[in-house]
Amino acid sequence: MEFSLFDKEKKIVEKAEQLIAKEECDPEEIRDFLAVFIDAFRRCYQEQKCLIRISDRLQEQLLETKKELLIKTDQLKKQAADLKALNENLALEIAARKRIEEKLRIMADRDALTKVYNRRRFLEFLEMEVKKVKRTGKVPSFIMLDIDKFKNVNDQFGHAVGDQVLCHFTTVVLSGIREIDVFGRLGGEEFGVILPETSKKKAFIVAERLRSMVESSEIILSTGNINITVSIGVAELEAGESGEQLMVRADAAMYVAKQNGRNRVEIA
Repeated sequence: MEFSLFDKEKKIVEKAEQLIAKEECDPEEIRDFLAVFIDAFRRCYQEQKCLIRISDRLQEQLLETKKELLIKTDQLKKQAADLKALNENLALEIAARKRIEEKLRIMADRDALTKVYNRRRFLEFLEMEVKKVKRTGKVPSFIMLDIDKFKNVNDQFGHAVGDQVLCHFTTVVLSGIREIDVFGRLGGEEFGVILPETSKKKAFIVAERLRSMVESSEIILSTGNINITVSIGVAELEAGESGEQLMVRADAAMYVAKQNGRNRVEIA
């Protein structure tokens, strides 16, 4: 069955058409028809008003929903912007933390003044090199270096110049050794170099080169240039020897160099 909101009105229109088609119309029938027509018109008008009110409410709800969506969209945009800012800040914080961690690692492993390995880290490298001999069978050599009469430099020129001398000395030594060699400050003006897979004969050649480089280099000061020399002891790792024992023998050879006039190299 066909359904329409205005089914009743359709019937009224049909009835009106029938009355018009008749040659003679009964006044009573016309009056009844008009009554029905007026009633139908009133109902139709009321229903239209109701539909208009429903439409208005729907429009209001639609506008309200649109406003809410706009507000939520703005909130989401703000949240997205805040989240982006938080991510950027987090990335900056992570980068800063990594830089701090790197600085802390360097501080833990490096000498504060010269930036070469400190005694603790240097000895760790030495023990690792000794253990490596069991795998490779190739022994390392150790060079002990001590700046000659360094106390006189501090007494004559002051500790600031003494620090400058130490930094100059490390720069010279670093320029004269290989990348695989390990250089560290053991304390005061005393330094050490680990030469992996190097015999004492070759280590002596390296030590002599370093001695010559230090002697020929000048330290430029505002008050005038100064020169320094270094005494060096060389030792090759022996069977069953620890890193500490190797260093002690190189240190003893270095003291022999001191006793024999300084600015020289001695082999343990």
